[in-house]
Amino acid sequence: MNKILAVAALLAAFAVNTTQAGVIAAGTQGVADTGGPTASNSDITVAGTTFTIGDIVLSGNGTGDFALNPISGGGNRDLGGSTLDMANPGALTFGSPAFGTFTATSISLLSSTSGQNAQVTFFAIGNYTPGSVLVAAGYNGAAQAASFTISFTQTGGPGAAVSDSATFSTPPTGVPEPATVVGLISGVVAFGAFRLRRKAA
Repeated sequence: MNKILAVAALLAAFAVNTTQAGVIAAGTQGVADTGGPTASNSDITVAGTTFTIGDIVLSGNGTGDFALNPISGGGNRDLGGSTLDMANPGALTFGSPAFGTFTATSISLLSSTSGQNAQVTFFAIGNYTPGSVLVAAGYNGAAQAASFTISFTQTGGPGAAVSDSATFSTPPTGVPEPATVVGLISGVVAFGAFRLRRKAA
């Protein structure tokens, strides 16, 4: 039992140190592609297709901490073009001084639908370094985990024009926030203490 409590205490200390290292940004931000995407194959569902994202821009108001990002003014909302290539995840990178920079470290295919309304959806995990807007608001300027989910649609089947839509999120979609981790660890500690008291009785 003492071993359980010792491990729980170490995990709790790690979580506290992580959260005290600086405020980590959390939220989502929709993006649009004003430049229009292109694909290396006439059929976007062909495996190994590479996509060029024309011009990524912030779209609408973000949620959570990303509500701080200004969407007016080209310099603030324009994140530049990029490339999605599953064989070269690092090619998927974008950003601006105000928003910050995201660079993918892995990309997976979430879904693929062929036909007249073909669509492929990718999920990229990577590192996000907050920009001047979040840093000025007191957020940690160090790199943190983030995700980028993007869907490419080809209405009309192979050979037709391609459109896209995407969402940026930190922490990555499906990854618990630090407060949730601390809550789980607290539960383990409390359970261990309860077991210890029962055994002593």
